[in-house]
Amino acid sequence: MWLGFASLAREYPDVFDPADLLTTEGQQIIKDIQSRCYATIALTGVYRPISAYYQPGKSLESSLEILRVLQDNSLGKYLPDTPILWWHGMWDELIPPSVVLPTVQSYWERGADLRFYTVPVPEHIVNAVTGWPPAAAWTSAVLRGLPPGPKLEADYQPLPPGFPGS
Repeated sequence: MWLGFASLAREYPDVFDPADLLTTEGQQIIKDIQSRCYATIALTGVYRPISAYYQPGKSLESSLEILRVLQDNSLGKYLPDTPILWWHGMWDELIPPSVVLPTVQSYWERGADLRFYTVPVPEHIVNAVTGWPPAAAWTSAVLRGLPPGPKLEADYQPLPPGFPGS
């Protein structure tokens, strides 16, 4: 959340103004992360809900202009013109499959050069770490001019509600 907010504040300073939207603590977090490695930012602010860092009555949904910028920058708005390798965790609690799969489907319907698969791992960071090695190898191969491989869609469904471990 913090990397996204900082990026949007830099690109759209009139819309994502930390002084207007965030508490003093939230503003300090944005200031602090501007010179830090992404890996050191991952746990920033996790001890409180994100809503606790917004000023009373403010959120990412409190302005039509904010919503417009978010929609314009959302995955799925534009179809990438490059090959895509996309993986996602079946039990990602931060970005659930129900949010990802409609975009994947839209990419397929519009002809994206897409390789999509889900990994059977829990938790968002574990998912990122699990998918990184094959993604780095694939990206390296494509950048060296090798073909990106066949399109594929392996979107395994999560376990049904109430199933042990789901």
